[in-house]
Amino acid sequence: MTQRTRYSVRSDIVSGRLPLMERIQVNIRLEPAVVAAVDLVAAEEGRTRAEVVRDAVIRRLRAAADDRAATAYAQAYRERPETDDELDRSTKAALRLTAEEPWERWW
Repeated sequence: MTQRTRYSVRSDIVSGRLPLMERIQVNIRLEPAVVAAVDLVAAEEGRTRAEVVRDAVIRRLRAAADDRAATAYAQAYRERPETDDELDRSTKAALRLTAEEPWERWW
């Protein structure tokens, strides 16, 4: 059984607000070539092996959260796409907002 934590795993990982002092040691087995690549990155960046692995895990978890959010957004859009009226109103609003801008030719 896993230990319960005081923070929201999903929101804390995505936002980057992970506790700095609270850590649980995790042992994993990696192929020698992967360890060599991790060590190379660690040496190039002046970081420890643990820091490089921790950063890689957090980046992957954030990417997974982004993927889940994109999937949920796409599903919601499929279930309820914007109407022609909503598109028309948003286009008119955008035109009103940009009409007063002092546009300069940039080309």
